[in-house]
Amino acid sequence: MHQLGGAEASPAVQVKSGFSRAFWALIGVQFALGVSLSVFLLLPKIMVARFGAAPSYVGLLQALFGLAGVAVIPIVGARIDHERRVPMLAAACLLMIVTSLGFLLVRSAGPLALVLRGSQGAVWALVYSAGAALASELAPPGRLAQTMGLWGSANLVTSAIAPAAVEPMIDRGGPWTAYLAAAVAGLVALGITRLVDETPPGSTAAARAIPLSGVLSRPSTLRMMLIVLIAGAAWGAMFTFHQPMALGLHMRNVRGFFIAYTAGALGVRLVMGRAMDRLGAFRMTAGALATYALVVMGMSLLRPGWLAIFGGLFGIAHGVLFPGFMALVVDSAAPEERGRLLSVWNGSFLAGSIVALPLGALAASVGYPPVFVAAGFATLGGLGILLRWPPVAYQPAAPPVL
Repeated sequence: MHQLGGAEASPAVQVKSGFSRAFWALIGVQFALGVSLSVFLLLPKIMVARFGAAPSYVGLLQALFGLAGVAVIPIVGARIDHERRVPMLAAACLLMIVTSLGFLLVRSAGPLALVLRGSQGAVWALVYSAGAALASELAPPGRLAQTMGLWGSANLVTSAIAPAAVEPMIDRGGPWTAYLAAAVAGLVALGITRLVDETPPGSTAAARAIPLSGVLSRPSTLRMMLIVLIAGAAWGAMFTFHQPMALGLHMRNVRGFFIAYTAGALGVRLVMGRAMDRLGAFRMTAGALATYALVVMGMSLLRPGWLAIFGGLFGIAHGVLFPGFMALVVDSAAPEERGRLLSVWNGSFLAGSIVALPLGALAASVGYPPVFVAAGFATLGGLGILLRWPPVAYQPAAPPVL
């Protein structure tokens, strides 16, 4: 049984659902920090509408977010299975508060916004690597996919809540109101980290013996990295470029995309949470990745009134893809190296965000529709990789015959 605070967890710390109180505290951190991060999903709109930013600048914003996150991953990945994860969560909260307040000083589409947005990529890398590792440890037996779905949903729901709440605030009072709201949410997340108990990881010789480079050198890890990178590029294209494309089509409000995306992802996870574990994560992942590709390509046909439709369909695909594939990845690894593997996962997703830079240049020269077509076809390539090399579940070594 998972241990809390160094002692075996008693039934008193388990809620009726089977999840521990530590898990629900982790969900609270994920939600509050997700609100703070999700405020900045509207940053492309702010930069275009307020400062006249070009598509290449918008792409650079997202690329630096991913680049900074990737730069942090080797540090996090080398330590994630050896040290406590809660201090990493707290560091992410502090950095998010500082960068949110820093945006109060932004007066143009210039270098300051680029530096601050890049720093938020490090926030993402810290919170998702540490949070995913903790969530996988706190999963009840036989409910790994459901657990990762719940953990991801705590952030996912903020993709609707934050933009829906702050877009009217920005329109009435200016972007500074959203930046202050993001700082307050980060402060709340920092307070909740004190409620997350954990067992210090890395206590076994096996955990110390497997370096991050050893995990990275495996063919299965490389295949996983490529698939997640491609999916991250598609996700980044959808979330970065739908806003300037919608503004170009004279669509003033973009929050409908985020609301529908969240409703679709949460809805499918509520309906299929336990089914993902029963029906098989591999089949669910393959179907979701195919849907992912088709929806991204379909975004090239965006018309007024269609934004929420594409958001909802993309949410359904994402709602199945990420918990399903994450469960496959975790099941294929030994417990003592799952933290490092999930850090590599997160770094691969952030690396996909860097593709926003050339996609922004492509949009500047030929328009936004080709961006979505290119990202969709690349996602089909990721599906081909998944189908060719299906993951194999981790099997512990058999005990020696005496």
